[in-house]
Amino acid sequence: MNQAGEVIILHLSDLHRTRGHEVTNNNLWHYLNRDITTEFQNTNSSLGLSDPKLPQPKEIDLIIISGDITQKAASNEYQEAAQFITLLVENVLDNDKTRLILVPGNHDVDWGYSRGAYTEAQQATLETVRTASVQASPFRFQVGNNSTTRTLMERHREDIYQERFKAFADFFSSFYDSGEYQFNLKDRAKQYTIYDKFTATLKIVVVGFNSCDLVDHLWHRGAINLEAIFNAASDLEKKKLSDKRRTFAPCGMAS
Repeated sequence: MNQAGEVIILHLSDLHRTRGHEVTNNNLWHYLNRDITTEFQNTNSSLGLSDPKLPQPKEIDLIIISGDITQKAASNEYQEAAQFITLLVENVLDNDKTRLILVPGNHDVDWGYSRGAYTEAQQATLETVRTASVQASPFRFQVGNNSTTRTLMERHREDIYQERFKAFADFFSSFYDSGEYQFNLKDRAKQYTIYDKFTATLKIVVVGFNSCDLVDHLWHRGAINLEAIFNAASDLEKKKLSDKRRTFAPCGMAS
């Protein structure tokens, strides 16, 4: 928190590394640390006395990482990401993991599981074809390799389908090693986390939603499950947090 009593949030996303153009954790930290120290200081020195200033690293209260932690949701990528995020927490948040917020992005979805949940639709009707472009529909079009053919696919195995978040869920629960924060694999309407360990000090609650509710290899449009929003609001009411303090809801943005 700065001298004006404002909550300072460092917002990061897209930590994933393009294969063939790998960037090490040390490289990432070097440039990020340079930005929030030297570059911020240089910018502040050019500002007028009454101008708002960029924060110093120790003034940062929260870090939000809003998705695309990995490139392909591979376990080794999550391990590498965990090492970098731990470096962040140690150097910026005084090793306090409760002040770091994590939500998944579209790159954090394992398409292998979603492929296993779909089969070719037995019968393509006008109704099923029309609904293939609707968010909640189990029908999707799969484009052929030559981009000229389309096959209507139907999602049959919801149990397999939800496993596409398994790698993220394992990473999530492992990072918050206290076991208090868990990503709910089975219930889409419970895929949110209420972060309130810092509420007494910062007077703020953060709700992290999964904005990749139905994102898979055939559907790339991000969305938050509406029931999850209602359930989170209900939980905030039960915790008596919704009427006294501000609520900020970050989303892992699917692109």
